Amino acid sequence: MESITVQDGYVYYYLRGMEKTFTVMFLADTHFTIEDERGREFYDNTRRMGGAAVQPQNYGKSNGRERALLRSLDKAKKEQAALVILGGDIVNFPSLASVEHLKAMLDASGLNWTYTAGNHDWHYEGEPGTSFAQREKW
Repeated sequence: MESITVQDGYVYYYLRGMEKTFTVMFLADTHFTIEDERGREFYDNTRRMGGAAVQPQNYGKSNGRERALLRSLDKAKKEQAALVILGGDIVNFPSLASVEHLKAMLDASGLNWTYTAGNHDWHYEGEPGTSFAQREKW
């Protein structure tokens, strides 16, 4: 890498030999939460981080971060991002409802995307066992 420049909220990487520029959007710590009946057995582990979103009367409703994510994906489209990278703590906890809904949103965007998992993406807070055991389970 030759150099890195930050200007007007954008980070520019200058690489020797790069023939064509491209845009990457990096999103981290979105902590998206949506829950349904399948997460009921984990309620004791999810209520602190999930708040009202994990209560049965709110099943199927997001914690409000969906709008921000959709705006970010729209911005990525407008800027013709070649790739969207989700950089950890994408969800508050690994509920099937959160993961399925988030994947559907990303797929529907038509954007290329990838992710790296953070600790919230692969374990339930307060669950017994080592982090290694939890990673294997989830």
